[in-house]
Amino acid sequence: MSLRAHLRSRFHKQTPPTEGALQKRSSNTSDIQASSGSDDVNSSADELSLSDHVMEGGSPSSGRKKYDKGGASGDSSSPGTRRKEQGRLSNEESRKRSGSTTSQRSQWEDSEKNIYETQLRTLQEQLVDSMIQNQTLQSEVTKFRENSDMTKLLQMLDHEKDNSAKLSQECEELQQQLENIERRSYSMEERPSSVDTAEEADSVDLAPSETEPQPPRKPTLKTQMQEWLMNTVYEVIADFTEDPDDEKTTENDEGEELAVKKLKANIKRFKAGYQPIIQWLKAVGNLFGWKSAPASFLAFIIYMYAVAKGWLISLMLGLALWHLTKTYLISKGFVIKFSLLPYCEEEENSDMDKQLGLSDKFQLVLLVARRVQNYMGLLADGLEKIQNLVMWGNPEATQKLYTGLLCAFIASVVLPGEWFFICGGIYLGVKVFITGNIFSRFPRVKAKYDSSYIMWQSLPTHAQKQRRNTLERRRKYIIPAVVTERTPADEGQGNFLEMFSLPSEELPLPGWQTGKRCTQIVRDKSVSFKNGRIYLTRSFLCFERSRLKNRVDKHIVIPLADIVTIEKAKPFFLMPGSGMSIEIRVVSEEKPYIFGAILNRDEVHAVILRQVCSVRDVRLKDKTKHKETSVKDGRAAGTSASSNQ
Repeated sequence: MSLRAHLRSRFHKQTPPTEGALQKRSSNTSDIQASSGSDDVNSSADELSLSDHVMEGGSPSSGRKKYDKGGASGDSSSPGTRRKEQGRLSNEESRKRSGSTTSQRSQWEDSEKNIYETQLRTLQEQLVDSMIQNQTLQSEVTKFRENSDMTKLLQMLDHEKDNSAKLSQECEELQQQLENIERRSYSMEERPSSVDTAEEADSVDLAPSETEPQPPRKPTLKTQMQEWLMNTVYEVIADFTEDPDDEKTTENDEGEELAVKKLKANIKRFKAGYQPIIQWLKAVGNLFGWKSAPASFLAFIIYMYAVAKGWLISLMLGLALWHLTKTYLISKGFVIKFSLLPYCEEEENSDMDKQLGLSDKFQLVLLVARRVQNYMGLLADGLEKIQNLVMWGNPEATQKLYTGLLCAFIASVVLPGEWFFICGGIYLGVKVFITGNIFSRFPRVKAKYDSSYIMWQSLPTHAQKQRRNTLERRRKYIIPAVVTERTPADEGQGNFLEMFSLPSEELPLPGWQTGKRCTQIVRDKSVSFKNGRIYLTRSFLCFERSRLKNRVDKHIVIPLADIVTIEKAKPFFLMPGSGMSIEIRVVSEEKPYIFGAILNRDEVHAVILRQVCSVRDVRLKDKTKHKETSVKDGRAAGTSASSNQ
C-alpha cells in the first residue's frame, strides 16, 4: 500500500496540462491575434523599413535607435503607434507561448509514457513476487495444519498440566508420610526408660546441663526398607496405569517414500544380515550331504552316540556355547580358523558399490521387484499348502498325517519317555544323514519313495483347489459321445485346457483350434467392448479375453447344455446390413451374452446351433435310457417279489 500511494502522488505531481487547458490557451491566443491583426501589418512594415536601412549601410542598432526614437515620439505624440507596439509584443508572446506549450505537451506525453511503463514493470514484478510468496505461504500453512492440530495440542497441554498437578500433590503426600515415619522412628529411639530419667533428674540437680548441638542421625534399616518398599509399589502402580489416547503417538504405517538410494542401502544391509545365516545353512547342508566324508561320518557317529546315551540336548547346548565362545574371541581380536562345519569360500560381489546410472537404477528396481514377487509367491504357496493340509483341503494327505500323529501318540503313551526320544532321534539321524543324501542325489528315487515329498507335492494351493473344483463342477456337462470329430491332442492344447479349466476330453473342434475373433458387447450402465476369441468344444463355448490371458477368472465358459436360445442379433440399429453379432441366452443368467464383429457370422451361428442340438439329442437319449433301465429294474423287482410270495 505504501508503494501504491507513493506512485500515485508522484503521478499527480508530474501530470501535464490536460487537453481542455491547452484548448483554452489556444483560444485566448487566437482572440489576441484577431484583435491585433492590424497591428501585425504595421509592425511588419516597420521591420521592412529597418531592413532597408541596414541594406543602405547603416547599422541595425542605429536603425533600431531611430526607430525607437520615432516610435517613442510617435507614442508620445499618438496612441496608434502604442497600439501597434502592443499588438506586436502580444503576437510575439503568443507565438512563444504556443511553441512552448507544444514542446511542453510532447515532453509531458513522453514522461507520462515512461512513468506508465515503469509503473507497469514494477507492478508486474511485485505481482510475480507476491504470487510466489503466496504459494509458498499456502504450502507452509497446509503442512503446518497437517502436522499440528492446535486443539489437540491444547488438550495435551491441559492433560499434562493436570498430570503434573497430580504428581506434585502425590509427591507432597509421600514427603509428609516419609517425615512422619522418620519422626516416629526417632521418637522410638530417643524415648528413655524410667531409671534413666531418674538418674538424669539427679544429674540435672547436681550439675548443670551443657547444651551441645547433636549431629543428625542416620536413618535406620527399617526406615530404609519401608522407603524402598513404598517406592517400588508406586513404580509398579505407575507402570500398570494406561496412557490416554491423546498421548499415544500415531506413527506412519507406510514408512518412508521410495528412493533408489535408500533401497540400495537397505539391500546391502539385508545382504550383510542374511549372509552369515545362508553360509551356516549351506555348511549344514554340506555336512548332511557328505561333501566332506570324514566330517560327515564323525558328526553322524557323535550324533548317534549322543542319542543312544540321551545326551542330545546337552550336545545342542554345548555346540551353542562353543559358537558363542568362538564369536567372543573373534570380537576380541583373536584369529580362529577352526570350524566344526565345512564352510565353502565364496567370492564377494562388489557390484552394489558401483555408481549406478538411471537405466541401472531402473533395472535394480525391476530386479528387486521380480525377486520379491517370486519369493513372496513361493512363501504364499507354502502357507496355502499348510492351510489346506490342516483344513483337509486334500483328504488323502491329511489322513496320512493324522495316522502318523496317532501312531506317535500311542507310542509316547506305551513306551517310556527315554525310549521314545531315542527312537525319534535315531529316525531323525537316519533321515537326515542317509536317506536325505540318497534322495537329493537321485530325484527319481525321491519322487517314488520319499513320502514327505510326495505328500507335500500333492497338497494344492488355493488356485489349484479352485481349478479342481471347477473341473469337477464342469464334468457333469461333458457329453460322452457326440456326432462330431475329435481333434487329436497336441502340446498346444494343454495351455487351452489350463486357460479355461477344462478336462482333457474337451478340445476345440476342427476349424476352431485358433478360435474366431469377436468382441463381447456388455450392456450395463454403459456399453463396453471386450475383444477376444471364441472357441467351440464338444460341450462348451469358451470366450478368451485378449488382454487378460493369464487371468483365468476373466474368461467365460458357457456349457452348451445350458443354452436356451442362440440367435442372430443386431445390437446397433444404425449399422447397415443384418449385423455381425450372436445373442446367447443361458439358464442361470438374466442378461444374454452378445458377441459381435464376427466374420462369417451366419456360418459360425450354424455350427454352434448344430452342436447345441446334438448335445440336447444326446442328453435326451441318456434320459430315455435311464428311464427304461429304471422301469426294467422296477419290473424285475416286482416279478421277484411275486415269485417269492
